[in-house]
Amino acid sequence: SVPENKQGPSLTQPAPRWLVKVALAMVLFITVVTVTKILIGDPLNAGEKTDGTPSVTGLSLPDAGLLKCRVPNVEVLKAQDLAFEGTATLIDDQTVTLAVSRWFKGEHTQFATVEAASPQMALALSGVEFEVDKRYLVSASDGRVTLCGFSAPYNRELAGLFEQAYAS
Repeated sequence: SVPENKQGPSLTQPAPRWLVKVALAMVLFITVVTVTKILIGDPLNAGEKTDGTPSVTGLSLPDAGLLKCRVPNVEVLKAQDLAFEGTATLIDDQTVTLAVSRWFKGEHTQFATVEAASPQMALALSGVEFEVDKRYLVSASDGRVTLCGFSAPYNRELAGLFEQAYAS
């Protein structure tokens, strides 16, 4: 009589096709995640520095002599270096701190600071008079806030312009 082979399945048999497909899918997924983190950073930690401290974008107001106002429009917004929506969280003598809830354009940080203007200066420049816990839409170029209605308390009309200007 012939002895039975009790070793089980042969280790030299090819793996089932479904197992090969699952392994390839896992390798592809890991590669995509790794390349994404290398190229654009970890989207779950966007705006956070590697040491865990929050990142901040610093802005100032333009000089009054350089200010020329135009009606807010998509073309001017598109030309800005950065644009975001945020809520004023802290106002001191010289600075307004905003927690950024959405970036439309520019480096994504968790907070933005704006050099505060006196209420009289804000009115003279058609600027923004910030208040704690209020939402704002802010645009800027060369580190200076764009005034004359391009940065203002959140409103549907300006939000619509931001959406049009920065649509992906």
